[in-house]
Amino acid sequence: MKPRVFVSSVIEGFEEYREAARRGIVAAGGEPVLIEDYSSLPASPRNACLDGVDSSDIHITIIGRRGGCIAPSGKLVVEEEYEEALRRKLHIFAFVQTIERDKQADHLVNKLSDYVKGVFLQTFNTPAELGKAIEKALTPVIKHESNPKVNFVMLNEKLQEPYKILDETSLRLVIIPERSDEFIGPVELESEELRDQLLQIGHSSDVRLFSYERPKETEIEVNSIIILQSHENRRQQLVDVVRVELTTEGLIIIDTNVTNCTARDRLQEMLSSMAIIEDEIISKLNNVSST
Repeated sequence: MKPRVFVSSVIEGFEEYREAARRGIVAAGGEPVLIEDYSSLPASPRNACLDGVDSSDIHITIIGRRGGCIAPSGKLVVEEEYEEALRRKLHIFAFVQTIERDKQADHLVNKLSDYVKGVFLQTFNTPAELGKAIEKALTPVIKHESNPKVNFVMLNEKLQEPYKILDETSLRLVIIPERSDEFIGPVELESEELRDQLLQIGHSSDVRLFSYERPKETEIEVNSIIILQSHENRRQQLVDVVRVELTTEGLIIIDTNVTNCTARDRLQEMLSSMAIIEDEIISKLNNVSST
């Protein structure tokens, strides 16, 4: 997965430099994130920009002649994006054009120089110089960021704590993201939209984790949302018990039974809770991997 690099600068009249930044990022092995690439904005442009910063691994601030537009906060848009990158503790690089600047642009340069320790600050003149400077600065960082940083300690902890499904044998699948970050805000866990999305995915024909015939229970914990296809009063065979948990860190944890889900004769039914059928496990893995 390529590290995402957000490009923050004025846009109008600066297009050639932003395209040069794009080329430099691509040459370094990163994925450029530029607001003009957004085909549609479901949120306001300001929120979309800040969301772009949040979804990135590296932040680039480019300052030319102008400081740019003022946000509702009274700060420059580029300044807000820069502060958001600081808050998210992203890698931050700054490139300043050797040119006469307005007061707002000078304010940005002073803030980058004085407010942040260790910011990579480099000057440039032409778009070609900017692209080459970005490529040179980002290449070692992107090479490092491209190595997966999976939290295996957390993964092992989750695998050792399976959800108990009556007396049946169960299967737990844990999917953990490469990026160690907050993917979902705690407040979002309570949104009906998120719950509906999880139910839609679980019921889809490609996944089929959930059954429309079984009741579902939703539980919101401090850092996760849990949907349980209830096993209460279960009287029918061929019905899976499924528990899906999504955490704020982006972990997806799926528990489901791998016994008592296939029609059998009376003797087999009596022994079903002790039987592990290879075909059933394969079937479960195929389904949950579709998520």
